[in-house]
Amino acid sequence: MAVLGFLFISQLSSTDTVSSSTLSSRCTAVSMDLIVAAKEGRLGFPAPLPRSSTEWRPADDGFPSLELVQAVNSLLSRHKIEYHNTLYVSRQPSSSESEYRPTILIPAVSTSDDSWYILLRDIKEYLVQNSLPQVCAEIYDPVFFRLPAHFPVEETHPIVQIWPRLADDIVQIVEPKLCSSISCVRRGHEAEPGRNPVTIVLTSEYPAKLASESKQTILYRMRHYGLEGIEIAYVEVENILEADPSGGPRAFPVTNELSMGCGIGLEGDAVASATLGGKLVVSLGGTDYQVGVTNFHVVCENPAIKGRLENQPFHPNNPNNPAVGLVVPSDYDFYSALQTTKHCVDIQANALASFNKKFGSDDESVDEDLKDRNARIKEAKGAMETRFKKLNAFNRQVGHLWSSSSFGANFLTGMPLGWALISLNPQRSFSNTLPKDNELGQIKPYDARWNAVEFPRSGQVEEVSPCTLGTLVFKWGRTSGLRGGRVNALEPRVNVGGRFLSAYQVVGMSSDVEAFFGREGDLGSWVIDLKGRWVGLLFSCPKVSMNGDAYVLDAPTVVSDIERVTGGTVTLGGA
Repeated sequence: MAVLGFLFISQLSSTDTVSSSTLSSRCTAVSMDLIVAAKEGRLGFPAPLPRSSTEWRPADDGFPSLELVQAVNSLLSRHKIEYHNTLYVSRQPSSSESEYRPTILIPAVSTSDDSWYILLRDIKEYLVQNSLPQVCAEIYDPVFFRLPAHFPVEETHPIVQIWPRLADDIVQIVEPKLCSSISCVRRGHEAEPGRNPVTIVLTSEYPAKLASESKQTILYRMRHYGLEGIEIAYVEVENILEADPSGGPRAFPVTNELSMGCGIGLEGDAVASATLGGKLVVSLGGTDYQVGVTNFHVVCENPAIKGRLENQPFHPNNPNNPAVGLVVPSDYDFYSALQTTKHCVDIQANALASFNKKFGSDDESVDEDLKDRNARIKEAKGAMETRFKKLNAFNRQVGHLWSSSSFGANFLTGMPLGWALISLNPQRSFSNTLPKDNELGQIKPYDARWNAVEFPRSGQVEEVSPCTLGTLVFKWGRTSGLRGGRVNALEPRVNVGGRFLSAYQVVGMSSDVEAFFGREGDLGSWVIDLKGRWVGLLFSCPKVSMNGDAYVLDAPTVVSDIERVTGGTVTLGGA
């Protein structure tokens, strides 16, 4: 999966709006074009800005630059955006245009809300009111390069009632080879849902081509439904379904016990990894098989089986099933930890040698402070050596590929499928244990509902329940750990093998780095609601925002398909 390339947004202008009795309220926003450039953390208008910043020069065009900069600074202060120095320059609005245009450049500190979007809306409105439509604007974070946040659409937003029809229309408009997914998110915090602008997001490997072929037709369809202020965003994403190898390792315990959210990866694969979501029991032919559930895309990274999964699932107990070994943690995690630990051992050994060379190894020749320092170095070295020995002796084998879905859809529900079952080593304990209160309290940003969960007394996941729009949920992931989010009120469409299928979308509660819902390596995580019920299986983190959006399969649909493929009966695994 590639890093986010660019995103540009087009809105209906006020003159394009058609009234409609189907909407009780309106989405309001200023007509504008936006783009997020290749470097994360840039937002501006008009679209398209170049992928990388073009050279600029001081503007000398007779415009009231001082007054304009002061007005922009006033808006920055109003929105409480910390900025460095607002510049008024002249530059090319795109790499394909030679003409230079006046441009407002705002180096600023990225925020965990959507105030950047609101700021640009206000700047655009100011420029229109003062007859300065030719002026461009860009705000960017020169340090952290984080994108502004977006949020799940509320169930009462006016677009919700017509989204199924509009999404189906967009599916008919776009070329399947160009479009990977279609979703819709909210920007804004207005108390009245209808006043919050929403953005339709289309992901593609070639967003510019997709936009040129589809934007005007989509705008026409929105006029047909009487929608105002709806933005269309085209986002570059290489492949939203494959396991992403770029996720860094997460700390893991050296233990034989398995847990929800632990990392798994192909045996011998130094990179690809995913998450062991939870445990199921499949009763088949009088035998109960204990299996772990994950997303099958990490499994199909194996060249021996990559093509076969597109045609048929892997049935259990089939001697022709490839022996795919899975490890906890992944080889990538393991060797990174091993190298880090060995490096720490070397550092402590060098420190000890340096100490002895400088002060001598005879305890009688050094004072108490130096003795204490020497003892601490020895203790640290011993701890690192012990961990290194444990890692070297650690049995990382979990099991093998027991069964999986095919690369297709459940034709009864239209849901995409992407599950894999891993046989579990009986010597490794594994239970679907829910988090403790103190763990839930660490989910960011804080929400009082985490203190009002209604978990079973057993502290285990005891029920499978449908994924519900608008629900607050959490998950354990191999990369991001325990994170919370909300199920978007609008179901996205995901391109699976050329066919657009419905799924669910969980949006992180903030763009803060500690609040991302899903990241690389989290595929396979179980999504759980506030009653401790398993409601979804995470199968994609498309990177369309810095909120860590995730696409999720409905848990009952996954269970039903497992029973269809295996011919067995599925129950939740106990301790």
